Amino acid sequence: MERYISEIHSLFQQERLKDSGVVVKRFEDDFPEEAKENELVRIIKQDLSLADQCLQLLSDMDDWTLVKQSEDIATFTKGSSDDFMVRAEMTMKHSIFPILALFSECELLSEWVPILEDAKVIGSPSKFNRIIQYFLKMPWPIDKRDAVISTVGIPIPENRSILITLKSINENNYLSIPIPETESIRIDINLGCLNIHQIEDNEIQVSLVARVDVKLALIPSAVVNYAAKHGVFFFMNAVKEMCDEYPGSKYEELVRSKPEYYEEIKRRISSFI
Repeated sequence: MERYISEIHSLFQQERLKDSGVVVKRFEDDFPEEAKENELVRIIKQDLSLADQCLQLLSDMDDWTLVKQSEDIATFTKGSSDDFMVRAEMTMKHSIFPILALFSECELLSEWVPILEDAKVIGSPSKFNRIIQYFLKMPWPIDKRDAVISTVGIPIPENRSILITLKSINENNYLSIPIPETESIRIDINLGCLNIHQIEDNEIQVSLVARVDVKLALIPSAVVNYAAKHGVFFFMNAVKEMCDEYPGSKYEELVRSKPEYYEEIKRRISSFI
């Protein structure tokens, strides 16, 4: 049993999520009760399931309703009430790397995402898996919101893409990382992902899908949905503007100041692009 646990932990630390899932399956077959009680096994299964859900949603444009479209960005919605989802698709004349650098420096997100008051990394279960607490500014008279999100970067070599999954953490402790209590109202991201697909050498497609409960029970769902579907357009446009400004920016300086971290990202990208 210890051999399984050690191998699963090692693969998880190496960001080899799919490989760790294979070992998890063998562990479950041989030690079903012990596997059921193992937190890392549960989290790996959740992350793999979420990645599969996201890839299925990304591969299917059926039943999505176009909301807004510009030359480079299109936003869509799907479902209603508790099953309401937003989607955005954007093409940019960039490589994958600048946008990964942009989102890696999450403490700077509040400088260019208007709804964010702050963002803090509260833990890193592995090098590219981060637990982030986001503090959101809400218009009066709505109280502030926060969210604690696990972000996991998963290379999808067959698609020439990087999938970043997003899921809320509603526990007090996550892989020995204490989760802070909220001083406001905590929102839930029931499903979320960002997919960055290399189309050509200098062109990428960025896809965003999210189902979010912002805990606004007294606000008509139509109002919440309107804000969500238009807000995602402005977010994607801000991403594009920040990537356009990447050369010579503070992000480029930060990349140079963290060679080990960013060289590993470049190495992983180059393996399938």
